Amino acid sequence: LDYAWEHNGEMDALTKNMAKSGETAKPGDLRKLLKASTSSSRNKIGRNEPCPCGSGKKYKKCCLP
Repeated sequence: LDYAWEHNGEMDALTKNMAKSGETAKPGDLRKLLKASTSSSRNKIGRNEPCPCGSGKKYKKCCLP
């Protein structure tokens, strides 16, 4: 390093008003998010179609659960 780190309070001032993790979430938000991301809301991928992961392989030979 070219210089030693010094605490100057700038980061404290910048992060003072940031919300703590989880404080902004409302009850049910996670449930809505999970419901929207389930496989039933997506189009069904055929076994012989290219895998959506981008590997170029068929879905059945790549990411089929």
